Amino acid sequence: RNEDDWDLFIESLNSPLLASFRINESCVYKEILMKELKELTTISSEKNQTSIVEPLKWYEPKNIAYKLSLDKREIKNLPENQALKAWMVQQTEAGAISRQEEVSMVPPIFLDPKPGDLVIDMCAAPGSKTGQILEMIQRPGDGCWGKVSNGLVVANDSNRNRAFMLMHQCKRSTSKNLLVTWCDAQLFPTLGPDASKARGMKIGAFNRVLCDVPCSGDGTARKSPFMWKIWSTHASLALHPVQISIALRGAALLKVGGRMVYSTCSFSPYENEAVICELLRLTKGSLELVECKEMLPELKRREGLSNWFVLDDEEKSNAKKNKAKKSKKMKAKVTNVGTVTLPATNTNEVATNANEVATNANEVATKTNEDATKANEDATNPLDEICQMGYNYYPSFESVPESIHQRVKKSCFPPSKNECKAFKIERCMRFLPQDQNSGGFFVAVLEKVAELKAAPNEEANRKAKSNCSSSSNKCFLRDALEALGEEANETKLEEEEKVANRPSKGRNGKYNHKPEDGQKSEMVPYDGEDWDNIKEFYGLSESFPRDNLYVHKVGSSVVFLVSNRARSLILDTEEAKRLKVVGSGVKVFEKNSKAKSACKYRVSFEGLSSIFTQLTKRVLEIGDADFLTAMRGGMIKLEEFSEEMQEDLKGEDMGNLILVLRRSLSKSNKVAFPIWKDKMINVLVKKEYLA
Repeated sequence: RNEDDWDLFIESLNSPLLASFRINESCVYKEILMKELKELTTISSEKNQTSIVEPLKWYEPKNIAYKLSLDKREIKNLPENQALKAWMVQQTEAGAISRQEEVSMVPPIFLDPKPGDLVIDMCAAPGSKTGQILEMIQRPGDGCWGKVSNGLVVANDSNRNRAFMLMHQCKRSTSKNLLVTWCDAQLFPTLGPDASKARGMKIGAFNRVLCDVPCSGDGTARKSPFMWKIWSTHASLALHPVQISIALRGAALLKVGGRMVYSTCSFSPYENEAVICELLRLTKGSLELVECKEMLPELKRREGLSNWFVLDDEEKSNAKKNKAKKSKKMKAKVTNVGTVTLPATNTNEVATNANEVATNANEVATKTNEDATKANEDATNPLDEICQMGYNYYPSFESVPESIHQRVKKSCFPPSKNECKAFKIERCMRFLPQDQNSGGFFVAVLEKVAELKAAPNEEANRKAKSNCSSSSNKCFLRDALEALGEEANETKLEEEEKVANRPSKGRNGKYNHKPEDGQKSEMVPYDGEDWDNIKEFYGLSESFPRDNLYVHKVGSSVVFLVSNRARSLILDTEEAKRLKVVGSGVKVFEKNSKAKSACKYRVSFEGLSSIFTQLTKRVLEIGDADFLTAMRGGMIKLEEFSEEMQEDLKGEDMGNLILVLRRSLSKSNKVAFPIWKDKMINVLVKKEYLA
């Protein structure tokens, strides 16, 4: 290793991570945001002006992503940064910016999704990369104000609570081209018209697949310093097979000619290059690593590793856990103990004993130093020092005790020279903190050049599958096991099925959700009970996509508009029964049963852009002065508007109205918002959107 580079690496890890964020590409107020940002981050002195923000030079498109010369604690706590903090919170809530770590922005750019693509983010929570992908498949103007975007992003997470958090984070994008699911990534079913024929899971439907897999997270040590205390090679080795299975499933879901990005926020080769090598072995030429040197030339990166040591620290890891548990128990005891009175002792005796102990300790220390010097002289293994710290070193898989083969797998070891040459493992990319003052990340870009080869035991399992009902989870789980090359026995399938259907528990130990029998989807078609009333009240055109309206449960007061692709590929197919759909689309109508109006449903601000061109009634033009009056928000007296506006409002019945800025009528990106007309005017826009 290069000692200077190593010192820079350690120095970087010991410094706090600087904050970074993106201005959302779909935001129509970029110029205003950039002006406000400049004012908030420019420090003036008698001699010159300096800025505490700079654009990320490598990011494309330019002047969208920024890095501050402050870490999150400085933004949060220092008085001089409170205005900047308030601005960032407000714009984040409004969906105008996304706070995201710099290296976390890298995988979606290398994924390179195009408008119209079908994309899956297999391990999506908390959602920053999902939001970035949504912006990329729906460029400014595409999908806004009635224009149709045919792309779809499926954001999946294995944990129900994280999936709902993901839905909450992504709703700021106000896009109907999102579908959030709750499913184990390794078991995600095949989608599309050929799904029923593709039980072997070799025919993919997705143009792009992002596998940002669960990892040990040592690359986040700058952001989360506690990682220094809890990280272990034991955890890294344990994640290795899980990461392989997720990557393999991602490869199966990918179309031929499509692109998959595998990424982690880990430095460990067991979770990075070792996974990629095993993936390329298992797919037998169906996947190839893509050369990405020409992409983002200003982004500094290192080549993938071709050699590494395999170390295991299970005993050390267990000792850490036991120590933590013991420390916790000791703290509990100390908390409950009062003043302790020790028995009286002879001071002279204690002093004499202490001197004897010190003398013996010196003798032992001298002997230890002599032994250590001799050991260093005789040592030939450079890993001796590491092994003395509690690590076990295995030069080859043959040296691994059989009792731990389940943990230290053959695939954890470096590839052979021939494999390195065939796999082109140097095309993997490592992003180190000292290179661009960031966190640590690993990215591998793969292209699918052929359908996956069948597993050796697939034919036998296919015959066995004919005895299963087509709607049974067992068929689905059997296929997943086949894709991983595992034996599909009934006992294992039953156990996997129990795990797949088990609801998550909350902090109180109680289940958060009890799945309904026969229905795992959390979205159902809108029953249309009030549809004729809604259609007549707003003058909705005959071309309105009525079949794309969904609710979270029958009788729900909130109605969502989903994309054609979400409905045809997932929501209206048998595959929806294999998934738990947390949410999709954008909220367009919301019911207020107590409202005194001919129509109880109001148009949601979030979904207004998706249905605006379909509205032929309840739309009023508004001038600049009246627009500024409305932007105060809340309840506004009718007399506060211009006489012209008052006349227009009096001519409309009580209920929901859409106001559109007159001078924006001819523009592709209109300024419009909903109000509720009663004795006063209630502006139905959240305060973060008004500022």
